[in-house]
Amino acid sequence: MVVVYKVDCLSRSLLDFARVMDRFNRAGAAFVSVTQNFSTADAIGRLTLNMLMSFAEFERKMIGERTRDKMAASRRKGTWTGGSPPLGYDVVDRKLIVNECEAALVRRIYHLYLDLRSAIAVASALNAESRTTKHHVSTGGRRHGARAWENARPRNPIPAGLMSCHGEVHEGQHQAIIDRVTYQRVQNLLDERGGQRLRWGRNPEYILTGIIRCARRGQPYSPASNRKGSRECRYYRCSTRDKGGRDACPAAPLPAQAIEEFVAARVRAALADGTLAADVTQAVQDRLAGQRAALVAERQKLPAQIAVLSSEGKRVVDLASNVTGTGRRLLDTKLQDVGDQLGRLEARLRDVERRLSLLDDCEVEAEWVSRCLTDFNQVWDTLSAENRGRKRAGHRGELVNENENTVTADASDGVQIFVGKLHRTQRGHGKTFLEGLPSSPRVPVRRPARVAIVLALAHKIQAAIDRAIVHDRADAASRRGLSRARISQLLDLTLLAPEIQERILFTESVDDVEPTSERALRNVTHSMSWALQRQSQAG
Repeated sequence: MVVVYKVDCLSRSLLDFARVMDRFNRAGAAFVSVTQNFSTADAIGRLTLNMLMSFAEFERKMIGERTRDKMAASRRKGTWTGGSPPLGYDVVDRKLIVNECEAALVRRIYHLYLDLRSAIAVASALNAESRTTKHHVSTGGRRHGARAWENARPRNPIPAGLMSCHGEVHEGQHQAIIDRVTYQRVQNLLDERGGQRLRWGRNPEYILTGIIRCARRGQPYSPASNRKGSRECRYYRCSTRDKGGRDACPAAPLPAQAIEEFVAARVRAALADGTLAADVTQAVQDRLAGQRAALVAERQKLPAQIAVLSSEGKRVVDLASNVTGTGRRLLDTKLQDVGDQLGRLEARLRDVERRLSLLDDCEVEAEWVSRCLTDFNQVWDTLSAENRGRKRAGHRGELVNENENTVTADASDGVQIFVGKLHRTQRGHGKTFLEGLPSSPRVPVRRPARVAIVLALAHKIQAAIDRAIVHDRADAASRRGLSRARISQLLDLTLLAPEIQERILFTESVDDVEPTSERALRNVTHSMSWALQRQSQAG
């Protein structure tokens, strides 16, 4: 027998109670309520029991709704409603009180994010400083926190003196740790990272991504890299050639470090007298001022337009209450149109407010870029890759023309930075770009073509086999460190017609441009007769 004081003391969920009663029935156990007289042996008793449980479940849900509504109302008033205290605060008498030691850490997190622009990078910096998450002891005596940082994403509005409630933010009754401007700047950056890819790409090391373009096709250079052992080689390549091959665009890839250093050096020279930094700063300030003036004017007009539509909507509602039939349907259509227009205007007002807030952030960013341009020589070498990408805001792009050996750079508002001449120069294992063409006319670099070297090697291997210096192709492959298939490919070239071989042996490459490829020659060798080979080469 199971005895309870009231039915709702066992459960306040009708579904759970039905499962419990089914188990009691299968076990043959009786169910008795001390204060409620009913019998589950007949249909009336079971109906009474189900009604009692329905009311109990209804009461449970009503209590939950009232509790949630009360908590939401308290949070709208800015009152702390419980839970784990946030970093920077302690809970005293159900109120948030600033913890000065933790408040310094909160300010540090926000400043780090403005510099690093990455929650993971901020977490790494905090771990390097031996900082941990908040440590607190619950009312039950359990210890929480004091762990290493995994992701320091500053989304909580409480440090700014605000309180969130169902996606809305309200004024809080607690003291703020950081100012609203800093908080809003961080939120704008977080929204930008979450909603779209950063302007300077996923890999901030390629600071010219989206800026450098090919003069032959007008398409941007895309970043790429490969590895040679433990060394990573970064370079930019024309996106047209990347998709369509060498025939689509003959522009060769540019070594990333060399072209970046070249552009940085030219920018240093252009900023030396200070006039360019002042021109760019003034142009950006004028553009931001123009955008702000237009948005402010629009924001001043929108409330009046919204008020007019609201009045019209109320008038239509009053008329609709006294009209029936076709007139009522027309008024309903009119009311729907007014509602749609009102919704669009309210959405536009929110968008204008958001863009004005972003303009505040842009002005702070423009001021930072302006200071960096003024002190470019001292600042550039110490900037992180992310912050170097931020400096590109005042830079519209570079146009690389390999035919004319020129690089043209313009600022974002049409201010020309430099027009420089460049040419490649090989130094050790790297490449650099130098301003100015050589004093003497440039002499094309000529060397034996690769196919000529390969054909000469094939004759050398064949001669070694004929003279019994090596036993066979397998022996030649072993001594040369090549595969047997590669030896066969080389020896196939000796099947070409004699005059074709003679012409190939004297072929040269000019400025690293090969006249033909080994694969093309191997395709010619598939022709069994020399006559067909000569005809193919003549075509």
